[in-house]
Amino acid sequence: MQRITFISLAVTAMLASGPVWAQAGSTAEHTGIELAVETFTWDFTRNTANVQEETGPRVRLGMGWDNFRRRTFGWVYSGEAGFLVGTTDQENFDTTPTTERKINYAGIQAEGMTGIHFGSSFGVNLLAGVGFDGFARMLETPTAGPTPPLAGTTEYWLIVFTKFGLGLSQDFTYGHWRLEGGLKLPVYTQTRVDVDGFDRANFEPKRRGSIYAQAKINFGKVDSAHGGLTVYYDSYSFGDTGAQTLTVDGVASASNYRLDKSESRAVGVRLSYFFN
Repeated sequence: MQRITFISLAVTAMLASGPVWAQAGSTAEHTGIELAVETFTWDFTRNTANVQEETGPRVRLGMGWDNFRRRTFGWVYSGEAGFLVGTTDQENFDTTPTTERKINYAGIQAEGMTGIHFGSSFGVNLLAGVGFDGFARMLETPTAGPTPPLAGTTEYWLIVFTKFGLGLSQDFTYGHWRLEGGLKLPVYTQTRVDVDGFDRANFEPKRRGSIYAQAKINFGKVDSAHGGLTVYYDSYSFGDTGAQTLTVDGVASASNYRLDKSESRAVGVRLSYFFN
């Protein structure tokens, strides 16, 4: 836990200092609040067979800042931080009969990107960044299913990741558009699992690369309050972590818990209001 706390604080400090790094080259800074609604899916596979499917809505509320509305060659940056909540439905095909249950999400997210803008009002952006995603994934006890029923479970996930992207952007007097996409590479993952009636289990999901993309439009002058609209795609990929035997007061039980190979995807729309 100390290792997790240290990494979280270190990444947070790096993100908070992002605007300072780019201050010298910034010509079009703005800060605002953001609200995003997304459709989230998470698929789990074992030996090429689909063992779990999860889908449902999630909401993100936070703040964002960047200086991409620039018209000269130089440094650019962007950053965002906020809260995540949502409720999804899961089908578990690894049980007989198949079970369905609700999964509730609550978490915090933050990331920062920096790079170089090549061009003038229209240009190419070469980008790199870092961030973290920490959330609780709360699996409710199914109302119907196998006997004995699946226990209520909470998974606590921490993911520290890097991003490398390439984008295009163009600024106008009364607006701005930006396209961006690239690779997302986890550098640290840890999952703590609390199953009702059992001791805590710890996993380190295997890290695999994934992709992200976004298309963003700002409406209004850069030196006044204005709005923004973003359509985005985000994803994570994890390898098969295998099963652990659960214990009760340190004594092995007959129950296992496993984290299979998985891929999560989010497609969403984000509304922004920039104060300046």
